[in-house]
Amino acid sequence: MPSPFAQTRQAAEAPPASPPRYGLLFAAQQVMVEAGLYSAPSGPGMAEGFPAPLTTDLRWQGGLQWAPEQTLGGGIIGIDCYGATDAMTTDTNPAITTADPVVVYAEDHCSTLGWKGRDFEGRARRQLEATQSYRIANELWMGTLAQSETLDNAWLTDDPKIVSGAAVAPAEALALIDIGLAHMLGGRRGMIHVSPQVLDQLATNNSITLTGQLWLSPMGNIVVADAGYPGTEPLNAAGSDQWIFGTSIVTYRLSDVQIIPGTFSDAQKIAQSMNRSINDITIYAQREVLLQWDWNIPAGNKFGVVAAETTTAAFTAL
Repeated sequence: MPSPFAQTRQAAEAPPASPPRYGLLFAAQQVMVEAGLYSAPSGPGMAEGFPAPLTTDLRWQGGLQWAPEQTLGGGIIGIDCYGATDAMTTDTNPAITTADPVVVYAEDHCSTLGWKGRDFEGRARRQLEATQSYRIANELWMGTLAQSETLDNAWLTDDPKIVSGAAVAPAEALALIDIGLAHMLGGRRGMIHVSPQVLDQLATNNSITLTGQLWLSPMGNIVVADAGYPGTEPLNAAGSDQWIFGTSIVTYRLSDVQIIPGTFSDAQKIAQSMNRSINDITIYAQREVLLQWDWNIPAGNKFGVVAAETTTAAFTAL
């Protein structure tokens, strides 16, 4: 039955897209602020936890390479050898680690019949800010673009070191990742990546602690859940359960937002953004992103990632 109000409804602004209160970029941001990599964000949207762009004098949009600080060199010697460098041993220095940037984008579109006064740019920007962590986290987990574009990036499910012999309870899987990270990183702090489903179970069972705005494991590793983490298994692994992954600390670099086709007068912008076959107008907001983490450790293998299978049932995608 047609609504009696259909002809009298007034146009109104939609509820604004809001960035997540938690996720990969949010957790990484907290670590980067603690490490002094940049100041705490400020300005519109920043109080909501939206990650501010990391700006440096590096031209990182062409990709980066770096020598990880984590070499796993060193050891322990007797006091009678104190200061004797010839009694000390060094481990193999890790190979150079690399990362290539990708582009994350969002859009706003509508028919030319209703575009007058529409805030295309603002809507596209808000959509980007609200969904970028989801898309970046999904790429980190799945490596879909890294594989299709042959990028020099690593991803979580790409042949990690599996530390569980079979699917175990979430709390036990967390313990296995904690000890796996302890050995892999030589005691250095790491990140534990879980789906929102597994995070809820770990929190419900009091296996993790909320400290400030970060969830921590008993060993102090940062437990990160993101809507973009599907919980799927590593490559060539069987099973239908959720998985947990452990890595070194993940940091990021974001460029400023670019509006496509660009900032023109309304007439020019509408003309260049119109799909004349269907009379739709589309404005895109995009930015470059690069994830930086020490995936190439220890040297000589790809065990920069550890993984454990839980008994949590796999989520059926919507």
